[in-house]
Amino acid sequence: MDALREKNTSQIDRLLAADFEVWSAERSGPTSRHDWQEAAASNPAARIRNLTVREFGETAVVSFLLESGATRRTATSKVLFVIDIWNATAGTLAVRYVSTPAAPAPDDRRHE
Repeated sequence: MDALREKNTSQIDRLLAADFEVWSAERSGPTSRHDWQEAAASNPAARIRNLTVREFGETAVVSFLLESGATRRTATSKVLFVIDIWNATAGTLAVRYVSTPAAPAPDDRRHE
């Protein structure tokens, strides 16, 4: 996320597979890498929570909730459920799947 916010293209290129794609339940096709990078870089207040990693040989499946901070256009934050598929050997993100949760996800930190 730091590399995206800083627009550090060399670090982003090392982390993303050459054929990286982003798929959403809200779109019929993939989001281009360029469009995804621009959107991700424009939200510096995003935070990850409920992170889980499962390894299957050379593939790692990472799931988490991504909470985007409120912007001038939106008074509330937006929560996305994200699944990232990583090539563990190469250390590259191959594909990202995003979806809006069916119900608002509670923030466990608020109950500490």
